[in-house]
Amino acid sequence: MGPGALAQVLRPLTAIGHPNLLVGLQTSDDAATGRHERLHTLFPVLRAAEENERRYGQAPAILDSLMPLNRGVLNLWAPLWAFARWDTRPSASPDDPEGILDWNLGYGLVAREDGHLLGPFHLALDDGG
Repeated sequence: MGPGALAQVLRPLTAIGHPNLLVGLQTSDDAATGRHERLHTLFPVLRAAEENERRYGQAPAILDSLMPLNRGVLNLWAPLWAFARWDTRPSASPDDPEGILDWNLGYGLVAREDGHLLGPFHLALDDGG
């Protein structure tokens, strides 16, 4: 299926009832390379993306929902207003096909990385004496 035909099929899915909302939905599948991409944006609330089973995004999303593929915006400005961010990485374990979910809330005040909950401070407990 070509991009034009796919756009016609997906067009009803992007129709939202309120004309003042800026909503974006992009989907791209390439059977030859096995590449799969999906991008959802809702200004100024959300940017959620999926790329080859890796899911990532953030909320709120101000400029990155308007320019979701601009690397400068994503790397420099998006982290400034990301109250909640998430990212998945591939897992080496066959028991975890979804991958490892990393997230942070409150601009990094509380985070989960590599399966461990992190906070603004670390409490070191001594094993003995």
